[in-house]
Amino acid sequence: MKKALLFFTTFLMLHYCNHAQTKIDRKSLVERHNVINTSFDSLSSLSVGNGGFAFTVDVTGLQSFPEAYAKGVALGTQSTWGWHSFIDTANYKFDETLKDYTQSGRKVSYSVQLKEPERKRNAVNWFRQNPHRLQLGNLGLEIIKKDGLIATLADIKNIRQSLNMYTGRIVSDFTVEGIPVEVITFCDQELDAIGVRIVSPLLPQHRIRIKLGFPYPTNEFKDVGVNYPGAVNQQSGFLQSSKYTAVIHRQLDSTRYNISFQWKESADIRQDKPGHFLIIPNYPGVNVFEFTCSFSPGTIDAATPSFGIIRSNSELSWKKFWQSGAAIDFTGSTDPRAHELERRIILS
Repeated sequence: MKKALLFFTTFLMLHYCNHAQTKIDRKSLVERHNVINTSFDSLSSLSVGNGGFAFTVDVTGLQSFPEAYAKGVALGTQSTWGWHSFIDTANYKFDETLKDYTQSGRKVSYSVQLKEPERKRNAVNWFRQNPHRLQLGNLGLEIIKKDGLIATLADIKNIRQSLNMYTGRIVSDFTVEGIPVEVITFCDQELDAIGVRIVSPLLPQHRIRIKLGFPYPTNEFKDVGVNYPGAVNQQSGFLQSSKYTAVIHRQLDSTRYNISFQWKESADIRQDKPGHFLIIPNYPGVNVFEFTCSFSPGTIDAATPSFGIIRSNSELSWKKFWQSGAAIDFTGSTDPRAHELERRIILS
């Protein structure tokens, strides 16, 4: 360990001495480690976020196939305010979870996993499970094939997806039945909001829809956000809607929050079934559709920013981040491990 640390320190000092007078091109440094996906991999989902909110996407640039990622890196929409608790119908007390131990001659109580009696075991489980992080919603694409069926993951071909960390942009290119689709995804750096731009000849044919589904939490150790029990213990509906905007309210048990949409071109929005909504672009002759979506624990006072505003916000904020603080550039190193070490530093 000491030898490895000495080698690394010497390596850095020599590199610094050789390049002390050279200003690091931080944009090139970051962008040469952009993440690229060319196929489906449930362990390679990508995220955009701002430190308090995160939105994780599949190869379509949204959350179109959350079930396919359930056993890998699940597709999550989560915020620091997004917590939920199941209703305590048994009036459990925390004291019921405690077990006494003797340590250094004094009694100390700990909350531990108890097997009996049954009420204490259930009390332990309830306090262990609550409160828990809440999956705020699965927002994805619904693509209609020529035969009228909804495209599956197997229909997504010619995948090329990239995450540009210098701008916070995910670009997802793919084809369905040979027809290209491009999805660009950004996250606002101040709001719990994403901006999305879809480009495809399928749009004027009304064969691309945006779907929003609300999964209900489970009490499992790993809740992957694909539990859809319908209207059980939850309600959702429109607070307002028009050809260009919509606000949806969701309530599950005692948790309430709102989702606000804004889009550039005309579209219809409807509730497809309990807990599921569809936005259907219907502007003729236009193969571009931009929309934004924001999440809020309370009333959404201001209109959700446009895609262009969210894009600029992300680009400027991430540039400011990468241009501040320390940076390490291993350009010119002849050590074969240099590139991989640099990559890990940037991605971490």
